[in-house]
Parts: sequence; structure tokens; C-alpha cells
Amino acid sequence: MRYFTGFFIIAIGVLLWMLPVADSIYSWKTEPRTDTFIVTTAAAVTTGNSTLFKSIYDNDIHTLAFTSNCSTDAVTYVSYNTTSKLLNYSGLTASISRELDITYDTSAFNESSPVETLADMLPYLCYIVFVLFMCSGVYYMLAPHIKDWLS
Repeated sequence: MRYFTGFFIIAIGVLLWMLPVADSIYSWKTEPRTDTFIVTTAAAVTTGNSTLFKSIYDNDIHTLAFTSNCSTDAVTYVSYNTTSKLLNYSGLTASISRELDITYDTSAFNESSPVETLADMLPYLCYIVFVLFMCSGVYYMLAPHIKDWLS
């Protein structure tokens, strides 16, 4: 019965390990923001730039999404300046004025708050707890035999 309980504890630890903890914590500490800009391009100009209202979380440009009311636009990211929050993009249709929506992740907390610091460490703490949980299952199974092995 002791082995069954130990394996059961280890199995629960493995199931906990498979939970999307990091993704859930990322969703908790970020919030999507959409900024809308009116962008007009001149003849033969297919690039543009806009200054975002908030910083992109962790400068993660993979969270950028562009939506334009011009169906021929295929907007793509070019560069982002972290100091000025200036975002450069390309793929605009020349000689058109459009409404461009830029969606990106921002921090859900105030800058340098203790909650943000805790949120940054939380995935690591969860994984440490999961590993310790599985180790406790191994110890529970082997505890009666440890005395015999040491003597």
C-alpha cells in the first residue's frame, strides 16, 4: 500500500507539471492593449511608424498584432525603440489613409511593484514545488528502507 501511495503522489506531481503554469501566469501579469492610429502614406511609401501609448511587455514583439481598415495592407513589424516606444512597420499600401489598430501586451501591474516581482518568480517557485512534491512521493515509498540501507 505504501508503494501505491508513493506512486500516486508521483503521478499527481507529474500531472501538476503538465499544467500550463507559465502561460497562466503570463496571462495574469499582462493585459492586451489596442492603440488606434490614423496613418496616411504618400505615393511609393509603404512604411510607417507610431508611438505606442504604453511599453510592450518585456519588449516581446511577438505579441504585436496589426489590423487595418485597408484590405490591401499586409502590415508587419520592422523595429521597436524601447526608450521612445516608437514602432516601425511596413507592408502598407501607398497613397492611402487608413485606421491602423496595433494590439500588444502591456504589464498589468505598476512598474516595479512587489507583485510584479513575485509574478516574475512565480513559475520557478511552482516548478520547485512540483519537483519537491514528486520527491516526497519517492521518500514516502523508500522511507522504511532507508534505515536498512544506512546500517
